Amino acid sequence: MQFLDWFVKEQLEEEKNADDMIKKMELFGNDSKGLYSLDSEYAARIYSPPSLVL
Repeated sequence: MQFLDWFVKEQLEEEKNADDMIKKMELFGNDSKGLYSLDSEYAARIYSPPSLVL
């Protein structure tokens, strides 16, 4: 149960991240400065390994 709870939470977080990215890309359209800014924003993210502790 703990693993399934963690898995579902991770999936929801990834879905939200993908939805946010799509909305931003649609907002910027073909504006190269906006897309570069979005790329820089996502490149600056810091990876944190998942934890199974709830």
